[in-house]
Amino acid sequence: MENREKESTDTILQRIFQNRGFDIWDYKLSNIQHKISGRMSVLGISELLEYEEYIKSTPSEYKPIFNAILGGESLFFRDPGVWNFVTDSILPKIIQASEENKIIRIWSVGCSNGEEPCSIAIMLAETLKEDLAKYNVRVYATDIDESALRIARSGTYTLDHLSELPEHVKKRYFIRHGDMFIVSNEIKRLLIFSRHNIVSDPPISNIDLLLCRNVLLYLNTALRSSIIQKLRYALSNKGYLWLGLGETHIDSNVYGLKPLNTKWRIFKKTQYQDYYKPHDKDLYIMNLDAEPENLTYASEQNTIGVIILDKNYRVMQCNQFGYFLCFNQYPDHHTNTFDTPDDRWQNNPLIELEQLVSFFDLGISYHIIDMKSRIEQSITNREILMINMVEYLVSKYKRVYLKIEIIPTDNGVTIIVEDIMNHYTLQKKLQMTIESLENANENLVSVNAVLKTTTDELETINEYLQSRNSEEIMVINKDLMDRMSELEYTKLLSETIINNMDCGIIIFGDDLSINMVNQIAISTFGIKRELINDKPYSSLNSNESLRNLVDQATEVMKTGKPTNNITELEDSKGSKLMVNVSIIPIIGEKVECVVLIIKER
Repeated sequence: MENREKESTDTILQRIFQNRGFDIWDYKLSNIQHKISGRMSVLGISELLEYEEYIKSTPSEYKPIFNAILGGESLFFRDPGVWNFVTDSILPKIIQASEENKIIRIWSVGCSNGEEPCSIAIMLAETLKEDLAKYNVRVYATDIDESALRIARSGTYTLDHLSELPEHVKKRYFIRHGDMFIVSNEIKRLLIFSRHNIVSDPPISNIDLLLCRNVLLYLNTALRSSIIQKLRYALSNKGYLWLGLGETHIDSNVYGLKPLNTKWRIFKKTQYQDYYKPHDKDLYIMNLDAEPENLTYASEQNTIGVIILDKNYRVMQCNQFGYFLCFNQYPDHHTNTFDTPDDRWQNNPLIELEQLVSFFDLGISYHIIDMKSRIEQSITNREILMINMVEYLVSKYKRVYLKIEIIPTDNGVTIIVEDIMNHYTLQKKLQMTIESLENANENLVSVNAVLKTTTDELETINEYLQSRNSEEIMVINKDLMDRMSELEYTKLLSETIINNMDCGIIIFGDDLSINMVNQIAISTFGIKRELINDKPYSSLNSNESLRNLVDQATEVMKTGKPTNNITELEDSKGSKLMVNVSIIPIIGEKVECVVLIIKER
């Protein structure tokens, strides 16, 4: 019965995933089982298999079980103590930091029905008062549940939702309509609601205050770590992260987040901390965020080191590069020769040491994270272990990146060390490119969110116009014109960003019409501007290379899966170019458009 019950749970989880469009397996199974048990008690169902049959025959049950798994208590100004701390200690610093550009960006992750982002907007309005109009305030509110977002966008709540609010806040920021209370336009104009999956979607960037309260506790341990790193990336250099009271403690050394209030789980973005301090020979793991300007690479070619230890962990044999790692004599990176002339390796790649030294007495064993424990584990379990991408500082301005393989033998253990500086350099360049694309994608997502919010507001305004006199209509029309001007500005800003990127960009609509193209793409493929305006690509005077790329874009439009490859193409002048081609789908309820990015290598 236990196996059948486990199988039934798996089936229910898969069905929830199919019905809601997110991966439920990223969440704690114990929490999901607990929530399902609660729903079974409410429905008077005792067996899990019986509940499976019920959910099959009653699709409406998916909504309450989904909300039970992901939902939390959603109230205005939940936990007043932490709101007082943020108002008194955090918000003034954010406002001070934005004095120059007058931009404040806040993100509420898992906003549910909108009480939390509305609370933030009210807090800002109460703090800034008459100065609110001087600031460009954006409160991004995201959630995976579209039904919750519809409630949030309407800004309509019952009196019970507002029971904890002071009377003056209710009167100033809410409009009573029968038994319901509607958030005022003063607050609504600060809010941008959008569907967003924190697990799979790229984060919004340059955030001054990020609220992710009691979201992480539903995720498994491995995923929680990556999400925290994603949240840190979303913060501006002086940004703050606000977690929930139910979240477990996070190590600020690991995540680059300095705790400001451990009780309320509020952190400030900071530099990553060193794990180890330097010793006499200045050989240590280095903090990437503190890289000196004149730091030089220790080698420009891959170098393999071999170190052979006996059962007592003494160094028996090593080659020349292995000898350096043990005794700190590194080859000069210009001549690829060692600092100290040594002819012991002329006739034999491996030499035996005249004086046996314990490997655990050498700096390399304790300055590389987990080196000693990995060696002992390899010998004990008779298994080959890998330590990849280890940074090792040779001197104050010279470093290497190593890949280490530990192989147990009958007589001890063999350690093979490879200098992978070239691989690291390429990986770092790739990471920078990915981050640049994520930023561009985030801008497109933000523009789409603004457009969707504006559409919803236009529908509300249309109803409002039908019930008010002409004087009120003139006031509302002026407000509408201001919002349209803002939208035009946003569109112009997007076009400016795309036109100033150092790569070719073409944005295709869902019917493969050309929505946007920058000058680099126009020059590369010889596209005529007068043929661009939402014309299908087949009507363009395009070359063979562009047609091949459009075929790839068509496939991405069908599958929704991004691609990235290196290819050779011919530009409009007949020149051959080797380029990186990335094709990224922009996905809403479906694939809305695809972005084709061509960057010359």
